This record gives sequence, structure tokens and C-alpha cells, in this order.
Amino acid sequence: MNNQQLKQAIIDDIEFLKTAKIGILDKDIYYSRLKKYAWRAFAWMYFPVITLGFFVFIFTSKSHLRHDFLENYLMDCIIAGLLVPVFALVAYFTKIMNWIVFEEFLLPHLKTKDMIGSYLRKFISLTLKLYIVWLVIGMISCGFESTSTIILQLLAFVGLHFIMYLIVYAELNRIGASVFFEYLSDLFDKEINRLPLK
Repeated sequence: MNNQQLKQAIIDDIEFLKTAKIGILDKDIYYSRLKKYAWRAFAWMYFPVITLGFFVFIFTSKSHLRHDFLENYLMDCIIAGLLVPVFALVAYFTKIMNWIVFEEFLLPHLKTKDMIGSYLRKFISLTLKLYIVWLVIGMISCGFESTSTIILQLLAFVGLHFIMYLIVYAELNRIGASVFFEYLSDLFDKEINRLPLK
């Protein structure tokens, strides 16, 4: 899709959103997708911390560091590292719910659905890569202080949230899609909160 076609597709989708109605979503579909997406979001944030903590434990177990210290560090990765993914999941839970409804009722009718899917995959992939790099650098440079695990996670989550927000907003402005997403946001504000499940 060239620039002119994309521009026209965005205009057509905005016109569609002006009259779009959201129906009743089957509760089995809704809750199965909610569990699937929530689990993925949780796993993307939690498993890198456990994996990195395990590798730190393995590669430093023969060093001058005390074995009990390393065990405590690994346990902090497992226990304290759980807190930030849970916090992030709670913070983004409504966005996940909105995406499920959007994916079911609106996305199939949009001319920009391929573009939306492509950008979503690209931004999720970039966020995950930056998150892991942030954790690797932080966990190595902090001298294996056990209290640093949750601080690094929190900084990575909050920092990447703002960084990715700016990148996404800049890209949407570049392709002229920001107006489309404003209409979409307005639609969700009006419709989603009153949705029944059958």
C-alpha cells in the first residue's frame, strides 16, 4: 500500500468508525482471549528476569561470591521479579480487554487492518528487545545486588512505556493515522464500558 492508498484507507476507516456499532461478545471467546493475552503479557515481562537471574547464578556460582548470596539473588529474581509484571498486567488490563473487542468487532472491517497488525507486532517486538537489553545491562552492572532486580524491572517498564509512547505517536503522526486512533479512542470511551457479555 503506497502513501496515497494508505491515506485513503485511513479516511475510509474513520468514516466507518463514525457509524460503527459494537455488539455483544460471546463470553467464552472473550475470557479465553483475555487469559491468553494476559498470560503472554505476563510471561514477556517475567520469564526474562528468571532466565537472566538463573544465568547469573550459574555463571557466577564458581566465583568469589558466596553461594548463599547467589541463592538469595536468584530467589529475588523469582519472587521480587514477580511484582512488576503483576503491576504491569493490572495497569494494562483494560487495554487488553479493549483490544479483544476491537479485534472481534472492528478490525476485520478496517482497510488498515494489515497495517495495524504489522505495526503492533513491530512495536511489541521492539519493546521486548529493549526490555531484555535494559535488564541484561542493569543486572550485570549493578554488582548482583539482590534489591536491584525489582528496581531495574520498574525502571525498564516505566522508561520503555514513555519511550515507546513517543515512538508510536511519532510514527502515527508520520503516516497520518493519529486522527484515526483518536476516533477509535472516542468510540471505546463511549461504547466499551457499557458492553454486555452473552
